[in-house]
Amino acid sequence: MTAYRYRALNPQGKMVKGVLEGDSERQIRTQLRGQELRPVEVAQANKAESTAPGFRPSILLSRVSVSDLALITRQLATLVEANLPLDEALQAAAEQSRSNR
Repeated sequence: MTAYRYRALNPQGKMVKGVLEGDSERQIRTQLRGQELRPVEVAQANKAESTAPGFRPSILLSRVSVSDLALITRQLATLVEANLPLDEALQAAAEQSRSNR
């Protein structure tokens, strides 16, 4: 059996979240309906946890070459090592990266 994360609406219209084990998404949806819940989203738990909502690492990596990424990482490490606050170090590294394009 596989773990599935779900989001569903209860009879009062409130969104509820949880994890159930089952053989398929269809089985999980059936279980939820049996609990008087209306499934909104059902997905395998390991797939849902692999990335944070809204965060897609492939977008970042597709826009930055490996050598540029290495350079930015070294610059960021140097700035943080010099006790520059992280937000300022990130801003400086981002500005430097933009000016190199």
